[in-house]
Amino acid sequence: MRNKNFLALLFTRIFSNMGDSIFYILSMWFIFDVTGSSLYVGIAGALFTIPPILSFFLGPIIDNNNPKKLYILFSTVQVILLLIFVWIVSAENFYLAFFFVILFLIATLSESTYPLEHVLIPQVVQKKDLVKANSVMSIAYQGLDFLFNGLAGILIAFLTVTYLYGLNAVLFLLPIFTILMIKIHYPVKKRSAVREGFVQYKQDVKSGLAFVMHPLILRLLLPLVAVNFLFAIVLVTLPEFADHINGGPTMYGIILAGLGAGSIIGALIAENIQRKWRLGILLPAGFFFSGISWFVMVFMAQFSLVLLFVFLVLSYIFVGIINVLFTTLFQTLPETNMLGRVNTTVESVISISMPLGSLLGGYIATLLPISYVIVLFGVGLVLLSIYYLCSSKVRNLPKVLELRLEAIEKVSK
Repeated sequence: MRNKNFLALLFTRIFSNMGDSIFYILSMWFIFDVTGSSLYVGIAGALFTIPPILSFFLGPIIDNNNPKKLYILFSTVQVILLLIFVWIVSAENFYLAFFFVILFLIATLSESTYPLEHVLIPQVVQKKDLVKANSVMSIAYQGLDFLFNGLAGILIAFLTVTYLYGLNAVLFLLPIFTILMIKIHYPVKKRSAVREGFVQYKQDVKSGLAFVMHPLILRLLLPLVAVNFLFAIVLVTLPEFADHINGGPTMYGIILAGLGAGSIIGALIAENIQRKWRLGILLPAGFFFSGISWFVMVFMAQFSLVLLFVFLVLSYIFVGIINVLFTTLFQTLPETNMLGRVNTTVESVISISMPLGSLLGGYIATLLPISYVIVLFGVGLVLLSIYYLCSSKVRNLPKVLELRLEAIEKVSK
C-alpha cells in the first residue's frame, strides 16, 4: 500500500509494539527472577489482562474525540510513567506493590492504543482494502513479537533491567512522532454540559454493549472467553516452562517468538484464506488443527527443541488468521460512529476471564507438573472447534467480507 497515512499508522504500530513486547517480557521475567514464584508472575499477568476488560469504558471517549490526539496524550503519559518505573526498579529496596501499580497503569495506556488504531484504519484505507490493511498491521504487530520477544530474552541475559526499561522509554516516544504524520479530517463536535455529556456517555456505553449482545455475535465470542482463560494460565507459566526445559530467559523469548512467528504466517495468508473459505468452515477446522499441534508441541518438549518450535509455530497459524478476520469483521459490521464502542466492548468481553486465568495459572503451577498446565490450552482449542462444529448457525456463516447485519439476523432465525 502506498497510502502515506496508512504507512504512518503502520510505523506507529511498529514502534509501539517494540516497547510493548520488551516491557511485557522484561516485567514477567523480572518478577519470576526476583521472587522465584509463578504465583507472583500470575499476579503480574492478571494486571496485564485487566485493562482489556475495562476498555469498553473507553469506547465512547474514542468515538467522541479525535483519536489522533488521544493517542498522543496516552503515549506521553505512558513515557512519564515508564521513567518512574525505571526509578523504582533501579532502587536497591523497592516495594513490589508500587511496582505492580505502575505496571498496571502502563499496561492500561498500552491497551488503549489498540482500539484507537482500529478506529483509524477505516479512516485511512478504503473498505475493499481492509483485510489487506489489517493483515499488514497484524504482520507488523506479530512480526515484532517474533523479533523482539526472542531478542528481549537474549538481552535480559546480558543487560541490566534498568538499562532495558530505559530503552523502553525511548521506544514509547517514537509513536508520538509517527502519529503526528497522519493527516485525517475529524469534525469538531459540540461540547455538551457535564450532566448531558455524562448521560450521553452512559447511552454510548449501553449501545456498544447492545451491539455485542446480539445472540450470534455472542455465540462467536463467548467460547473465546474460555480459550483466553486457558491462554492466560499458559502465559504466566511460560517462564517456568522455559526454565523447566533448561532454557532460561533466552528460551522464554524463543517460545514467545514462536507464537509470534505463527501469527505472522497466519496474517500473511489471511486475505487468501478469507477469499476461499467461509467463516463457518474456518472456525471449527482451524481451532482443531491448532489444538492438535499444541498437544504435539508439549510432547516434543522432552525430545527436541527444534520440533517444539515447529509445532508451536503451527499451532498459532490459525490464531493469526482469526485475529485478522475478526478485526476486519468488527470494522465492517458497525456504523463508523460506533467503531470505538463496538471494538472496545468486543475486547472487554473476550478478555473478561483472563485476570482470573492468570491468578489461577500462577497458583496451579505450584501444585501440578508444568507440562500438565501448559497442555490445558490445547484442550481448550479442541473443545472450541467441537463447539463451533456443533453450532449450525456458526457453520452457515458466509465469508467475512460478505457478512452483514442482515445476514446475521437471517442466520440467527
